[in-house]
Amino acid sequence: MNSESIPHYTGSGSSVGEFVILQPIENLEFVEKNGLKVEPIKMVVKAAAGNDLYAYPVNYIKKRYGV
Repeated sequence: MNSESIPHYTGSGSSVGEFVILQPIENLEFVEKNGLKVEPIKMVVKAAAGNDLYAYPVNYIKKRYGV
């Protein structure tokens, strides 16, 4: 696991770096806004709230949408 808790492989070989192995999921939750499928705002805030990099956008979303 790396710092983001994403399973990854760092074995020997001719390439240098990390390789993230993506695993498909069964379904996605979404809502439709202006004809686009987007993640529900509560899920976005929950995912971003723990990361200081997203502090400004999270605060904006909370003020704008009352989440």
